[in-house]
Amino acid sequence: MRRFLLLLTTLIMLSHLANAQNGQDIKQTLLDFNSAVTNKDIAKASTMFDNDSNVILAGSGKEELHKGNAAIRKFLEKFLSQPFRVSWNMSNMSVNQNKETAWAFVDGTATIQHDKGQVVEMHYRITVVMVKKGKTWKWKLFNGSVPQTN
Repeated sequence: MRRFLLLLTTLIMLSHLANAQNGQDIKQTLLDFNSAVTNKDIAKASTMFDNDSNVILAGSGKEELHKGNAAIRKFLEKFLSQPFRVSWNMSNMSVNQNKETAWAFVDGTATIQHDKGQVVEMHYRITVVMVKKGKTWKWKLFNGSVPQTN
């Protein structure tokens, strides 16, 4: 009986450790995307998304709704060619997963630094839904929004 309890406890601990590691992997995808966008790395930002026609990127602008890899890449090319850099404070991030599906939510700020020096900071929220492909989390949905102020 003691061996069974020890084995069960060990398995539970390993399961929690694996989930904690996967949670880190999920967080890392958002940090990698942030880095890619800040550094205007279109290729890296594009590879965050799953490779199919059903992936979606929805931004805060009315016209920022893009479906499929080609449309997302085209949007990123245009967005990242603008005379500013964008980065997000992702310190307030929540992640969760269920086997092969994960989701993340960030309630933070976006910082826009114009090439001429002007800096704008605003409240920004990000939601990402991911699927596990091998050992990699790929994005199915990115939704970024600027909450209205009261």
